[in-house]
Amino acid sequence: NGERYLPRDVGGHHDVAALRAFAAAGLFALLAGEPGSGKTALAEAAFPDLVAVQCHGDMTVAHLVGTHLPTEAGGWRWADGPLTEAARRGVPLYLDEVNLMPTDVSGVLHAAMDGRGLVRIDDRPDLPPVIAGDGFYVIGSYNPDSLGGRRLSEALLSRFTVQIEVTTDYDAARSLGVPEELVTIAENLFVKSESDRREGGRGIWRPQMRELLAARCRRSAAASPACDPCRSGPCT
Repeated sequence: NGERYLPRDVGGHHDVAALRAFAAAGLFALLAGEPGSGKTALAEAAFPDLVAVQCHGDMTVAHLVGTHLPTEAGGWRWADGPLTEAARRGVPLYLDEVNLMPTDVSGVLHAAMDGRGLVRIDDRPDLPPVIAGDGFYVIGSYNPDSLGGRRLSEALLSRFTVQIEVTTDYDAARSLGVPEELVTIAENLFVKSESDRREGGRGIWRPQMRELLAARCRRSAAASPACDPCRSGPCT
């Protein structure tokens, strides 16, 4: 999102290095976290060349594999979908909110995410399956509390060998210029939310990194309307 990324600790390693190590080992990763906690930022920081997909309930197989598009001459041309593109290029594929994807659509990922590394293009029987190139990798993300989300099928979930919880790093927020009082409020709300969960509740809303950075921008802009903190960093 244009912000400087500050890595977080994952088992004694920073998260970007850990995600790259999982990719090198062929271990697909599933990122869990609330909206704005930095799941997409982590994926983009680790793999700047990734192909991103925003998943939703109305997705079809064509959204992932590809489809025929009309040409100006009145004919049709084939256009690879993001899964096919990532496999051909040998780059990571990022599936944002993967649990919103219909189960019948997610099935096309199975052959690509096991030892076969294949993407079959059923709409083009004249074309052989695409064999995923070196560097192909799949990262999924989801919000555990999202409304309308589906449970991932066992077949797909089993292919995400590594699952990582992504949370907002309040020290990183301070380093990025978020005012101390705003970070303290967020930390207090986090403690209250966790207490509510332990008592059987669903927790309460607390600002994530996205909201904290937005609050920094609004506060700085109000203090100095001539500056643009979202582009140039905190105003001085």
